Amino acid sequence: MHVLKYTTPVRSNQPFKRNFVQPLKNPFGSAKPVANSAAKTSWQGVGDWYDNLVGQSGHYYHQQVILPYLKKSWPVETGESVLDLGCGQGILAKFLGSEVKFVGVDIAKKLIEAAEHDGKRKNHNYVVADVTQDLTQRLAPAKKNLEINEFDHVACVLALQNMQQPEGCIKNLATQLKSGGTGVLVLNHPCFRIPRQSGWDINSATKLQYRWINRYLTPLEIPIKAHPGQTGGALTWSYHHALQDYVGWLKAAGLALTDLAELTSDKESVGKAAKSENRSRSEIPLFLVIQFKKL
Repeated sequence: MHVLKYTTPVRSNQPFKRNFVQPLKNPFGSAKPVANSAAKTSWQGVGDWYDNLVGQSGHYYHQQVILPYLKKSWPVETGESVLDLGCGQGILAKFLGSEVKFVGVDIAKKLIEAAEHDGKRKNHNYVVADVTQDLTQRLAPAKKNLEINEFDHVACVLALQNMQQPEGCIKNLATQLKSGGTGVLVLNHPCFRIPRQSGWDINSATKLQYRWINRYLTPLEIPIKAHPGQTGGALTWSYHHALQDYVGWLKAAGLALTDLAELTSDKESVGKAAKSENRSRSEIPLFLVIQFKKL
């Protein structure tokens, strides 16, 4: 899962440490396994911290922005089946409820254990696996248990940008989805929310807050400290890709884009800078929601 980290606006006279951000090698190549990629990108090492931080119902933006939007725009009916890749501690499962046949997959065993401990429902099964690699055999027992042949719906919510090979995850979503079935991807907006390569500043002439973007088209591998104030400590990884990359992967997997939404924060500032900050917040989206259907 991807955690949003907020800091005070970075002024233009504070340079970036560019050496921490590495372009990905051969980012558009085949989905062959990369050595140690699963261990590197797993949130197993920060599972306890993340579970305590986010909780079983999701962080603020899960509860106030993302899940309310999915409720009105991505209908899942009673008795239908849902596959959630990168499910974490089962936030989407709890949101959908016990009447939906749900299978969640995540590489972090600690997060799967948290999901199973909090959400013991007979219609919900969880699997520990790397969602960027072929899942046919790993999903077979859960699908048999829930009498699922192909899934009615698939999802990946705030997890795809923590995967070194996101195209592998999208391929699995397509493989497991029935013809005519629907899917949803929720991302930190790849156009505006690039760790270490985007941020807020104040225009010295107009005194208005604006969003700057330093890099966009180049795929990037970006380290994120789980505990920013501590020396050393665990790292998670964020993988940036341009919007055209996601659309290309959907197309290659036989998935047709059916809807796209850009979600903004509902928070409001107070104080002398409130007007500028609230306008910026309402204009620059936090999240991108991509909906698709299998042809």
